[in-house]
Amino acid sequence: MLRFEHIRHLSTIHVLERSKLSCKLEKYAENAVGKVPVLIGSFTRHFTSKSFTNVSKRNISKVLVANRGEIAIRIMRAAKQLGLRTVAVFSTADRNAVHTRFADQAVCIGPPPSTQSYLNIHSILKAAKETGADAVHPGYGFLSEHVDFAEALEKEGIKFVGPNTKAIRAMGDKIESKRIAKKAGVYIIDGYIGEINSDRQASEVAKEIGFPVMVKASAGGGGKGMRVASNEKELIEAFRICKSEAESAFGDSRLLIEKYIVKPRHIEIQILADEHGNVVYFPERECSVQRRNQKVIEEAPSPLLDPITRQKMGEQAVALAKEVGYTSAGTVEYLVSGLDKSFHFLEMNTRLQVEHPITEAITGIDLAQSMFRIAAGERLHIKQEDISIVGSAIECRIYAENPYNNFLPSVGNIRCYKEPKLEHLKPLSPSLGNRLERLEHLNFNSHGVRVDAGVEEGLDIPIFYDPLISKLVTFGEDRTVALHRMANALDEYVIDGDRLVHNVPFCRAVISNPKFISGDITTNLIKEEWPDGFHGVSLSKDQSYQAMSATAMLYFRDTGYTSTIVKVDNHQEQQFLVRRVNNNTLGFQPIPLDWNGAVPKNATEELVSNSYFKTSILGGGRIELINIETNNNLGVIQVKRLGNSRLDLVASYTVTCFGAKFDVCLRPAYVAVLEKFMKRTDAASQSKILKAPMPGTVRSINVKEKDSVSEGQEVAVLEAMKMQNVLRAPSSGIVKRVFCSQGEILSLDQPLVEIE
Repeated sequence: MLRFEHIRHLSTIHVLERSKLSCKLEKYAENAVGKVPVLIGSFTRHFTSKSFTNVSKRNISKVLVANRGEIAIRIMRAAKQLGLRTVAVFSTADRNAVHTRFADQAVCIGPPPSTQSYLNIHSILKAAKETGADAVHPGYGFLSEHVDFAEALEKEGIKFVGPNTKAIRAMGDKIESKRIAKKAGVYIIDGYIGEINSDRQASEVAKEIGFPVMVKASAGGGGKGMRVASNEKELIEAFRICKSEAESAFGDSRLLIEKYIVKPRHIEIQILADEHGNVVYFPERECSVQRRNQKVIEEAPSPLLDPITRQKMGEQAVALAKEVGYTSAGTVEYLVSGLDKSFHFLEMNTRLQVEHPITEAITGIDLAQSMFRIAAGERLHIKQEDISIVGSAIECRIYAENPYNNFLPSVGNIRCYKEPKLEHLKPLSPSLGNRLERLEHLNFNSHGVRVDAGVEEGLDIPIFYDPLISKLVTFGEDRTVALHRMANALDEYVIDGDRLVHNVPFCRAVISNPKFISGDITTNLIKEEWPDGFHGVSLSKDQSYQAMSATAMLYFRDTGYTSTIVKVDNHQEQQFLVRRVNNNTLGFQPIPLDWNGAVPKNATEELVSNSYFKTSILGGGRIELINIETNNNLGVIQVKRLGNSRLDLVASYTVTCFGAKFDVCLRPAYVAVLEKFMKRTDAASQSKILKAPMPGTVRSINVKEKDSVSEGQEVAVLEAMKMQNVLRAPSSGIVKRVFCSQGEILSLDQPLVEIE
């Protein structure tokens, strides 16, 4: 068990004490003992030391992690493995968050808005001083690339676990970083190297370099403050939105414009650099699957690159790091042509990346621990030739967002949460040798799954921060195996709550997409494959039968009926007759029934399927996990009962499988006949009231009562989870009423404007 230190009450900062950990945190604590690599000669010697080597050189004994959620836990786990004590910080909205209970100490630093808490340098600095922390790790986002924060820590004699301030300042400014990259011999993209001060100047620059162009925040990152414009009208809107978004997210509204490369791939190179001039690069990460310029799925290595291109990109990344005198972990991002593999410098992130686990998986090197060792003044004990690729890894970012509604953020309470284990699949191959031990150290289970999460059942997803729930990572001996494991992991991942929507079905659809499977992708994959938005996955005939098998299994268990009608509500009426053969096997008659529940007269026994599906219940609770076995293939289906008693004759379920989510209704065959007497209602007419699609803050209301508006016209801008979302008129008409004002915080579905 981890021990929580009792410390005195601070005058303006409250310390949260914990005496008991959940089972999940106990597991983390157990993993944190006795499996630390010793950096002697090479990273190939692993997992023997229980303490932080050379710690006295910089006197690092306690680290404050200036972040929240999964990355705070990830950093603290690395620190604990090195024998360091940990301090968490939290806003009042995160008082019960998992990361506060994982740390040895937890300190409240302010109210929910990030500007008053996680971006509040004064509060974090005070927490570090009063808890005796001699080092601060910023994680990613928030203050991780804020030079004023690093300088403030330096003045107080507290070590910033990251790059030096010179590198942060130079690389944090996208305009300056381009100048330095060009000087270092790194290929750069055509554009205007300088600040864009007005939409008029933006228009002049865009015309000079040619549309399409990318408008982006100079101090930005994470897809925020970034828009593509294909014409002057789009440019003016992009300039306005990016400027406002950049100011809100980074406190810096400066923008730049560069040529937008058509059919680009986003590929990045991880580096490590010590304070003694040693720099190494790691195999690349492919990050091309993005929505709203924010990464969704990453993999390593890229299916595009060859060894020669990989080496060139790596060597340029090292040259840039040396040019700026870089130290610690960093990432050089490139835009790469999928046609000729030519690459151009995009930016350098002076922090640990969200997607770092996939690099750790294929190299076996703990990047988070490496940052602590570099901060302590240690030399890199690896050479470039020591870094090799073993296997393939894929990461899906699991967001609380609605993929069916333009990926708008979603909030709510997590009622049910179960992380995938893939115990129904074969474990990792013993042929991986000592790499298996490295993967275990890096928190992968024996089936190649790692989940970096900052949530648990009963917690709320707050509106104030990035909507990331977790990072789901799978490792395989090759890309095909890694993809297969990811598909099964997504199917097994249970996240459910009141009004809570997540992107797991969308991630499942992406990794099943033929272009993604083939590796023929660009940053436009989502726009090209789902041009009208994501509307769910259409199941094949066999997949539909498997879904019904899982649902009928539960119904038979609860009611005992042996002849049942299944109605699938998946944007079309499908009804099938199902009969139970025994408790674990279902025989199907895939004969569609009419609305009255009758078998068509032309149906014959020849239409009866000979396929059988073995089903077994893996886990109970609010959502049941059902294992399906057919033709030696395995799959997991989630079934959630919707209200009422298990003994009801008519039972409704929500089924999630293979990226699809739909409702099914089961009832005895004789009950189905009675449906012909039930009246069917028409769909409700479309409302002319524009409602908040998610909770958020009203940044602007652009219409007033009695204004004429046309369909699609911008009506308001709503900010949620650090992103600004333009809300448009659902139809043409006259504004009858405006329900809210600028600065007001709205709840989900709260009315904004009524149009008549």
